[in-house]
Amino acid sequence: TAEALATCCMPTTWSLSPQQQEFEERMRTAFLGITALGVFVYLLRFLRPVLLPLLLALALKHLLQPIIHCLTVRPLVCCGRVLLAQPLACKSTECRGKRRQAFCDSALR
Repeated sequence: TAEALATCCMPTTWSLSPQQQEFEERMRTAFLGITALGVFVYLLRFLRPVLLPLLLALALKHLLQPIIHCLTVRPLVCCGRVLLAQPLACKSTECRGKRRQAFCDSALR
């Protein structure tokens, strides 16, 4: 009876075969992927009011970047003529200060 009691109360250890371990790891990976996908979809739906304007702004920035670059590079050469070689603003006598002139030059670049 002591042996029966010892075998009855001893914790059993489970061991998996290599095929079972591989299957369990693959199933765990698949379920974690499905869970991550579900969380990602939920976050996309929850953050839709924020993400839509952000994505539109990024798309417009990338679409307009060549035009902005073309218009900000000086001097602007068009049809063989040099245009906007010097800033148009701050040419009056009141803008003689170096800081203000530098600000106007950089603002009109």
